[in-house]
Amino acid sequence: MRFIPVIVILGLVGAFVIFKVLTRNKRYKRTSTEVADLLEAFLLPTGDPWAFDTLTSFPLEDEELEKIRIRCANLDSEFPPEIKGHFCGEKGLEVIRGYISQLRAAAKTGGSK
Repeated sequence: MRFIPVIVILGLVGAFVIFKVLTRNKRYKRTSTEVADLLEAFLLPTGDPWAFDTLTSFPLEDEELEKIRIRCANLDSEFPPEIKGHFCGEKGLEVIRGYISQLRAAAKTGGSK
C-alpha cells in the first residue's frame, strides 16, 4: 500500500517532464490588443482572475510583447505590494496601465502585430 503514493508521484513527475519537454521552446502568438486585454482584465475587479497568469506564464513570439510580459511578471519584485493579497504596489499598477495605453495605441497604428 505504501507503493501506491510513490507510483502516483512518479507518474505526475513523469507527466510534468513530458509536458515541459514538448512545450519548452513553444512561443505563443498574441497581438498587442490581446496582451492589452489580458492586462486590463487583471486590473478590473470584474475581470478574469487568471488573465495575468495566462499572460505571464507563456513566452510570446513577438519580441516587444515578450519584453512587456517579462517585466509584468516581475513587477511584484520591482514594486512590492503595499497591501496584503495584492500582486504589486501602486507604481507597478501604473506600469501596467502605461503598457495598456501603449499597446492600444500600437494596435490603432498597426504597430506590434
